[in-house]
Amino acid sequence: TKLILLDSLLQEMFRKNVQMQRYSAKSFNFNSILEEEHKLSCIKKINRLKSLRPVKKEANKTAAILVPIVKIEDEPALLYTKRSKHLTSHRGQVSFPGGNSDEEDKSVVDTALRECWEEIGVKPEKVNVWATLPELSVNQKGDFSAVPVIGQIQEFDINTLNISQAEVDQVFCAKFSELSNPAVNGYTQFRMKNGPGYSLPVYDIKPYPVWGLTAIVTYQLLKSILPGNIYRHKIYFQSSLC
Repeated sequence: TKLILLDSLLQEMFRKNVQMQRYSAKSFNFNSILEEEHKLSCIKKINRLKSLRPVKKEANKTAAILVPIVKIEDEPALLYTKRSKHLTSHRGQVSFPGGNSDEEDKSVVDTALRECWEEIGVKPEKVNVWATLPELSVNQKGDFSAVPVIGQIQEFDINTLNISQAEVDQVFCAKFSELSNPAVNGYTQFRMKNGPGYSLPVYDIKPYPVWGLTAIVTYQLLKSILPGNIYRHKIYFQSSLC
């Protein structure tokens, strides 16, 4: 049984207030992360990453998710979906477009692009794929894995998306400047009955907070794409997630 350990509200508020005093979105040009030189540097960092939730045995099921970088209001952002409440698994949760691999998929990139097309109507040729993040274990058993695929959607317009109502309730975007704001950066500590426990990042953004596997992927991407003096999110009491 997992028990969520909540920090003292006053201590958390004090920590965030101190961080806020040091934070200024105006100190960094977030559009620079889309420049070719910065993109290549980001890809090199991603290729050196280790999984925060490693797969420790051969997975019975594999999946891929697309982590879509878009531009809204002339600023880079990440696109999230809120899964339909009618789905059999992870209903109502915030996620990235993605799903299980099919036999016709030639690679995890194909899976991610196909799922994005099926869920929100973005054609594969509109996505400029950057790289893949390390494979993640989806469950505690470790027999279900997912590979996050980083890709930039070209000529993005949220109003022209063709959303599958059977799979997605809502699509929303969060700017990198918002996700890197210490006021929304948090973590949740879990204790396992027969293990060391683990911590997960949390992003307290509107309209819905980002947590779980989606937050892990968001955290690793932001750590790779943003300078350390801009993105200072700390995961306290971090230990193995499996």
